[in-house]
Amino acid sequence: MGLIFRWQIRKIPSFRKCIEEKIRNLIGKLGMSSDDELGIMVCGDKYIRSLNKEFCGKDAITDILSFPMDNIENHLEEEGKLGVRIKAHRNPLLLGDVVVNLSQVRRQANRNKNSEEDEFFAVCCHGILHLLGLDHHRKADYHKMSKLERKIFEYFKVEVENFGH
Repeated sequence: MGLIFRWQIRKIPSFRKCIEEKIRNLIGKLGMSSDDELGIMVCGDKYIRSLNKEFCGKDAITDILSFPMDNIENHLEEEGKLGVRIKAHRNPLLLGDVVVNLSQVRRQANRNKNSEEDEFFAVCCHGILHLLGLDHHRKADYHKMSKLERKIFEYFKVEVENFGH
């Protein structure tokens, strides 16, 4: 099945094709096979707020939500050009879904002085790393995830000093 994008917004951004290709390249470099499944939905404020309230108990707008399916942590190895990679595997993995709020990404890009495309990629990358089992609640985990994000941004020539909230 692979990667599925769903753009559930009225006005599709001009960077759509470019960002889809960049994310396809990212998940390939991370070791995702064509049989693995990952969904990326792009929506607006109202929809993500309802998801955030229903699934996280937070009545607030956010930039991204990740909904992991399979426990991928056991399938990760620390190697590859990006610092982490899904180990070779026979059975398809259901990574899960990432929901991106384009309206919030646009506001953050403006505030963070990033291009909308770079902010979108950074936020998406962050969500995908969550699907891979990475987190940032503890200080050590935060540093590990930040280091991986920086490696990915450098590899894909994404220029963001800060991104997200």
